[in-house]
Amino acid sequence: DNGVDGMHTNASTMLGKGTFVLTRAK
Repeated sequence: DNGVDGMHTNASTMLGKGTFVLTRAK
């Protein structure tokens, strides 16, 4: 389903940005 796929992509993007920010903070 396109909606579910979009939600999964959004969550993955948010996790990726969070990890990127945490890595940069260190």
